[in-house]
Amino acid sequence: ENPKNPTQIATEWMPVSVWRSYRKEFAHKHPDMSLLPRIRKNLIMRFNLRKVRHATFEQLSLAGYDVCTFNGCAAPLDLEDVARGNLPENWKTPQAVTAPKFARLRDAVLFHDGSALLPDGRYCFFDTSFADESWHKLKIFRFRMLRIVDPVTHDALIRRHSPIISITGRCFSLRHSNGPKNFGHFVHDVLTRIYYEDLGVIVPGRDKLIAPALLTPMQEALFHMVFEGYEIIQIPSVAAVKAEELLLPKNLCNAWSFNSAAVAALAARMRRFMIPYAGRKKRKVCVSRRDGTMRGGKESLGRDFANFEDYEIRMRKLGYDVVEVSKLEPEDQFMLWANATSIVGIHGAGMMNMIMMPSGGNYTEIAGASGPDLHTPCPNSTIRCAIAAGHQVCGMSSGHDLQVRPVIDIDRLEAELSCMTH
Repeated sequence: ENPKNPTQIATEWMPVSVWRSYRKEFAHKHPDMSLLPRIRKNLIMRFNLRKVRHATFEQLSLAGYDVCTFNGCAAPLDLEDVARGNLPENWKTPQAVTAPKFARLRDAVLFHDGSALLPDGRYCFFDTSFADESWHKLKIFRFRMLRIVDPVTHDALIRRHSPIISITGRCFSLRHSNGPKNFGHFVHDVLTRIYYEDLGVIVPGRDKLIAPALLTPMQEALFHMVFEGYEIIQIPSVAAVKAEELLLPKNLCNAWSFNSAAVAALAARMRRFMIPYAGRKKRKVCVSRRDGTMRGGKESLGRDFANFEDYEIRMRKLGYDVVEVSKLEPEDQFMLWANATSIVGIHGAGMMNMIMMPSGGNYTEIAGASGPDLHTPCPNSTIRCAIAAGHQVCGMSSGHDLQVRPVIDIDRLEAELSCMTH
């Protein structure tokens, strides 16, 4: 859980006491972490950062801010109890239930990653998940505002904010750090916030929605389909927003917790939208990763399978259409998913299209291969979203060959698919 590149984080300016504790823990692994050679760069970085006070929703509530929580909206979801297959170990960990909640803030600045800065200097991270985390466990991402948190003082360092656009009226945030960049996150982190409409927090025709930048035609189509009737304000990712009244929602799906009711509500809404496209020939779909895999690169995360061509050939023999989803226009995708009875594929963003598949479909997800220098992605959200959406699910582990190349056990996969009911 330690950062992969501690020296990179060390270049960000931080209190000397924090730096010393950090250097004491990691210096034996990174002998180049001497403080003196980095003074110049630290001073430069210092001018690009701002010191604020990190506050969770609970801390905002204690400070007198209006924070509303909805308890009892969803039940815990234990993947091992409801999924077939030889699940990878890191898929089996039960997740806590995310209770929907939101804070009503005045004159707050909303950043591109969904975090907010209040006029009194309090800073609320977009999923406020770091209240009890040791500071060195905090993952730092280049596209997030937050750089570091001190767990004792709650002091935080954030990037100097970008140009600010002022918006009057009542606004609800749909901004998210990774939503526009990854279709899977776009579905389970952004679109699931329509559940706040079911809870009565937002109302079409009354509230404005501050939306992330949408990068693909499919994102545009789904977004305007789901949030129909709202005034949508799309702000460039380089700009921050100062809202007269901001409704800052809790993120409903993340690596630590999950709200199945929100996913079920989104799935029910999507199926209503798919009704006009239904009635064609029923199809079984294999989601190809040809358009999303960097062969031999780190971005494949153990999913660049050496036998993927044999795997796709076998899927065709079993009656599956092998589809590169990103190459289809939105209307063609709607016709595909509205008539799909089964979906099988390697863990990735394209698997979240099952949210449009009729309830009771078969969903089979293949993990990346574990092994030396390989990483097994943990689909905290994709396979759990499929369960919440009402599908029968199967999780398939994978392995590696003597050359440490990830491989799919195609015979095992065929056997598992044959056990799935239709």
